[in-house]
Amino acid sequence: PRTATVRAREDCDLWFMDRRAFRAIMARHKRKRLNMKLMLLEKVKIHDKKLVDILKPHEVHSVAMAATFKEYSQGQVIVRQGDVGDAFYMIENGNVDVYIRE
Repeated sequence: PRTATVRAREDCDLWFMDRRAFRAIMARHKRKRLNMKLMLLEKVKIHDKKLVDILKPHEVHSVAMAATFKEYSQGQVIVRQGDVGDAFYMIENGNVDVYIRE
């Protein structure tokens, strides 16, 4: 059931989509995003090994399912030395600088 009533305050032209079509589009989009993530993971290297050679296929799939994209602007700090290491970053596009204080 609907949780609210929507009433036109003035004459309106609306676009709508039925639930089945919306879900089908979302499912296609989700599959496409997953495939894009899997393609990215095929390129990820840790030292001299590819991630897909280190992990089992179902583990790579799990990483792809859990990964989210985030954009950073030039000069924006991604992580700081001393921060808790609670995330694994993979660069899809662009370059980063790594600084280590001694």
